[in-house]
Amino acid sequence: MQCQAHCGNGHVFTAAVWFSTYKEGLTPKLAAIIADANDEEVGAPVAVPATLSSQSLERRERVVLNSRETEVLRFVVQGLANKEIAARMAISESVVKNTIQQ
Repeated sequence: MQCQAHCGNGHVFTAAVWFSTYKEGLTPKLAAIIADANDEEVGAPVAVPATLSSQSLERRERVVLNSRETEVLRFVVQGLANKEIAARMAISESVVKNTIQQ
C-alpha cells in the first residue's frame, strides 16, 4: 500500500508500506516495512514495529535493514515459507531463519 508519511524532521513523502504478521512465542505480532516510494531505488527500508506510537517512534532509533534482510522480509510479506525463500535466493534455509531473527 502507499500513503503519505512524515519524517521526524517534518518532511512529508509518499511511503510504500508492506505489512506482515508473525508469532513471537504464542503472541501474534505485526511488522511493517516502510520505504520512500519516490526513491528510484528502494534499498534501505526501516523495520518499524506497528505497535509503536508516533511519539515513541521519534524517540526510538530506527534500524536500517541490509539488502539481504530487505529481500528476505519482502518474501516473508508475500507469504513465502522459509524453504521457498531459500530456494529463490540460493541460500540455505538456516540463513533465512537467522536473517529473520536479526
